[in-house]
Amino acid sequence: MNAPPIEPLAVGVNEAAKLISVSPRTLWEILKRGDGPPTVKIMRRIVFPVRELQDWLTRRAEVPK
Repeated sequence: MNAPPIEPLAVGVNEAAKLISVSPRTLWEILKRGDGPPTVKIMRRIVFPVRELQDWLTRRAEVPK
């Protein structure tokens, strides 16, 4: 019996950038401006909780006029 695939709870910078269709460098620039998605620091690594990343992107979506 095959177990369903486990979805990650958090992703690193490269994967987060792919998920929101920007380069890792652009994502770092957004973070430097203080306008980026929430992050969590685990030891020396910064990760992005997937749910928070999705919520952040949804909040930034432009509403057509």
